[in-house]
Amino acid sequence: MNRYVGGNPSVWRAARWRRLGGELSESGGGGDTPEDVVGFPDIPIEEISAYHDAVRAETRDVFDALSEADLGKRFDERGRGFGKPPPVAAWVLGHIVVEATQHVGQVAFVRGMMRVMNQ
Repeated sequence: MNRYVGGNPSVWRAARWRRLGGELSESGGGGDTPEDVVGFPDIPIEEISAYHDAVRAETRDVFDALSEADLGKRFDERGRGFGKPPPVAAWVLGHIVVEATQHVGQVAFVRGMMRVMNQ
C-alpha cells in the first residue's frame, strides 16, 4: 500500500523496523529456509505493536490522500516481475483484502492444529 499507492518505501524497509528482525535479506523472507525461520530472533510484543501502529498510520495517510481518480493510476514503474505491468491502485486495495483473508485462514488453521495437539 505504502509502496505502490503512496509512492513511499515500505514501512518495514524503513531503517528502524528493518532492524527488528536482525539482518534481513532483500527478499523480505521469500525463499527463506526452515533454518532461517527458526533463526529469526524473538521480537518483543511492544515492538511488534509499535510496528503495527506505524503501518496503520502510514496507510491512513495514503488513504487520506487517495482520490477516486487515483484508483486506475499506475503508481510504480518497477512492475511485479515476469513482464507484468505495475499494479493499479484498485488492484493493490483488493489485494490487501485478499492477503488479510488468507492470513486469517492461516491463523485459524494453526489454531485448529494446536487444539488437536493439546487434546
